[in-house]
Amino acid sequence: RGGILGEEGPREPRASSKKLDLRGKLYVAPLTTVGNLPFRRVCVALGADVTISEMAMASNVLKGERSELALLKRHPSERLFGVQVCGGH
Repeated sequence: RGGILGEEGPREPRASSKKLDLRGKLYVAPLTTVGNLPFRRVCVALGADVTISEMAMASNVLKGERSELALLKRHPSERLFGVQVCGGH
């Protein structure tokens, strides 16, 4: 069962019947090291509509490593925000 990782741990996703139209939106989706929160805030100030987190390692997120969880935080100015999570063995 899927959930959303919040400050207090996993929570249920919000139900939404509204369709999301991303046509014509300006995206910022860095992989690692350059897409931190301050950088994304600057991008929003310069017109980015959609921001995506840096790539986070699933195993480290599941372990609750603070440095990895910090990659998934969003600022209130980031109205459309997504996360990148990678993993595998």
